[in-house]
Amino acid sequence: VHLDTESLILAGQLGNDGRDLRFSDSCGTRIYPHYVASALNTDSTRIWVRIPFIGNGDSLNLLVYHGATGVPDISDRSSVIDSVMVSSGNIALIGLNAAVDWFELNAGDTLFLDGQDKVTIQARVIRLDGVVMGNGRGAGAPAGLSQDGNGMGPGIYSSNAGAGGGAYGGDGGTGGFDFGDTQGLGGDQYGTRTGLDLAVGSSGASSDWRLGGAGGGALDVRAEVIDMGDDLWLNGEDGQTPGANQGAGGGAGGGFQAVGRFLRISGNVWARGGNGTIGFATANDDGGGGGGGRIKVRYGEWYHRPNSVDVSGGSGGFYGSQAAPEDGDNG
Repeated sequence: VHLDTESLILAGQLGNDGRDLRFSDSCGTRIYPHYVASALNTDSTRIWVRIPFIGNGDSLNLLVYHGATGVPDISDRSSVIDSVMVSSGNIALIGLNAAVDWFELNAGDTLFLDGQDKVTIQARVIRLDGVVMGNGRGAGAPAGLSQDGNGMGPGIYSSNAGAGGGAYGGDGGTGGFDFGDTQGLGGDQYGTRTGLDLAVGSSGASSDWRLGGAGGGALDVRAEVIDMGDDLWLNGEDGQTPGANQGAGGGAGGGFQAVGRFLRISGNVWARGGNGTIGFATANDDGGGGGGGRIKVRYGEWYHRPNSVDVSGGSGGFYGSQAAPEDGDNG
């Protein structure tokens, strides 16, 4: 239920704390449990009311009572929401997570995206008031030197040129090279711009001297109400520095998707590609930058845009006598 409590309070018909709110059936004989889920004294206060059953094709007339004095406050989340997951410190989520009715990350807590696959949260209400940290938590960096990156769009290793950057929403940058070198190509972008698919960023390749950067993680949130008040970090990692001879590629930015009816995303959302390795001298062949990630938002009725969004590609290094390393493409 969305109720204009601002007008009611201004008219003296509702108490400032909302304790006099009641919801009943059309006969007024049955009081339904409710929970005031957003701030009072607004023109659209969000209130959850638990209705036991509405038959297919049936309708319900819901009565709203207010204005009584000296009554107890019966707003209670536990009477309306069955399964609740609320953080009490930093938490880590791995892979696909079981759906809950209410998922809440408290301010000051951090949600770490673990593993090399996207994390999915499905609920009726999702509130993320803390930071979501997914930097470098996508496709892992190569296990050692002289290896291609990991993921669906990995950077490619070269034995005599700079290594390529990983891809996701944008192509990875090709590493710097000299005349006659075998190029360390950047990865090819994958996924769709508008589909419901979502993936993590791929990692950059390692050179003979430096390790490539890991890709950014991915978070998929789906709920009727999604309220995010802090920052979301899904950047790819830089190639290992400082450079030497041949440089490593940067990891690609990760992915974020929000699908809901009412969406408020107030912080910053970043899924940038990592930078390629920068060497010491013009004789070095530096690494290519990682491609930018993907950010997708689908909403039904209301959407508050993030403070800033960044899916830019990472920068390639400086050096390569035949061709300098390429930046990763934007997501």
